[in-house]
Amino acid sequence: MWGGTTGRHATIPTTDSSTRTVLKHGIFLFVLLHVLPFPARADVGSCVRYKLRLTFTGGEKISGHYLIWNYDFKIDRSENEILQFLQADPNATLYKRIQTIEYPRLNPAHTNAFKYSAAADSDRVEVDAKKIVKIEVLGHTPCEHTSITDKEYLYLVGIYPLVVEGLKQSEIDLLQNKPFQAASCDRFKEEHYPVSVEILSYNPSIPEKAIKERCDSVLGRLMATKSEKELNEQITAEKRKFRKEKVIVLTFLIID
Repeated sequence: MWGGTTGRHATIPTTDSSTRTVLKHGIFLFVLLHVLPFPARADVGSCVRYKLRLTFTGGEKISGHYLIWNYDFKIDRSENEILQFLQADPNATLYKRIQTIEYPRLNPAHTNAFKYSAAADSDRVEVDAKKIVKIEVLGHTPCEHTSITDKEYLYLVGIYPLVVEGLKQSEIDLLQNKPFQAASCDRFKEEHYPVSVEILSYNPSIPEKAIKERCDSVLGRLMATKSEKELNEQITAEKRKFRKEKVIVLTFLIID
């Protein structure tokens, strides 16, 4: 939900003392996929995707989606409440369009047919909340795309990502199709720093064994980094290297 190409931190505003710090860079997600593939969701909260029309000083208007994720399970919010969230979010982002992607997929038996959402770089707008003069709420939907229909649980979120960033539209188009090869690997980086890598190859000339070897190699290089800056630089290098081969690298991590 945050990040882009700078690997910034973001603190999700809440109405109580509960906050979560998230690190994202490139095609980063803010939850770990492979460590908790269970039906019971750890650390459940609620997330609402609000469709907004923002008016800024100077008259500029931008419409898009803003996600609020916290633990008060509140769905309907006033314009003033949403403005407070925007002002408290140092990386406030509006998505002009959020798309559902078909891959990667999780086991439907464990995920209520969960599907990832993604936003292309061209559809991502960083918002300067200080310049907002008017907010119009045009509607809201759950953040997650699942087969859940029970309204009591519709807005709950837990271990899965909300929006995959750092993708070109051409890559989102690729992720609507089954990859030729895919591999995943994960490991803990320090006590509370789980890292998981998933590689999806849309290049038929690369064999399965090579994709699995690349997954291990990418993970090894990430684990060897000594700082956030070094980690971000390594991700940028991996992303550029694989992208030209029509290979997409997804990296999942969470910092509590």
